[in-house]
Amino acid sequence: MNFVDIAIEDVVEDISQKEESTKLNLSLEDLELEIKKEVLEGQKQDRVERKDYALKIFWLLVGFLIVTLGMTTASGVGLLGLSDNVLIALLTTTSADVIGIFVFVVKYLFKAS
Repeated sequence: MNFVDIAIEDVVEDISQKEESTKLNLSLEDLELEIKKEVLEGQKQDRVERKDYALKIFWLLVGFLIVTLGMTTASGVGLLGLSDNVLIALLTTTSADVIGIFVFVVKYLFKAS
């Protein structure tokens, strides 16, 4: 073997190592891209689900308040005989429930991330 043959073998070996390195880098880049796509897809799904549940909870609260308003009105016009203490408890717990559910939903929808 002469010097030229050794130099050619070294060059061929360097080229094959660079190709392997490039393939590994591409594989890592592909994996990182796939991971980022999965994270993005998960975030999109979270937004859709949050909107869905926020709408459901909104209508739950609307119904809750309508029932409470109906009971208060019925008691006021004499259709429902509720004492003052019961009305106070009803309005107090309803207010606390609505505020609590609202705070819970807002904290879930607008997480600090």
